[in-house]
Amino acid sequence: MSMKKKYKLGNHNGLECSRIYIQNKTLAEFGFKPGSVFVCEQDGEDFLLRLVVLEDDDIVWGEPHTVCYKEKQGVSVIDISGHWVRDIFEGYTHYTLDYEQGVIKVGGANE
Repeated sequence: MSMKKKYKLGNHNGLECSRIYIQNKTLAEFGFKPGSVFVCEQDGEDFLLRLVVLEDDDIVWGEPHTVCYKEKQGVSVIDISGHWVRDIFEGYTHYTLDYEQGVIKVGGANE
């Protein structure tokens, strides 16, 4: 099963279009549970970024990230931001999320 949604790129520390903030119950349904560790990989032209959940024995290059938990809403949260997000999504105002089990494909989009 897969699901695709579109969101506006956020701003971070005054830097436009530099934040991807995902907060919903869908994350956990597709394997991104609180405490899960994932990596961001640049991937081809159709989808610019892939978020991939890691298994305990996976070895990765680069910096892994952790899925957080927003207790009041009872949902998982992924918050990635910075110059590198802006650089990857340069020219876009929005991003799409295509959920698959253990993978979220993040693509650039405009209104």
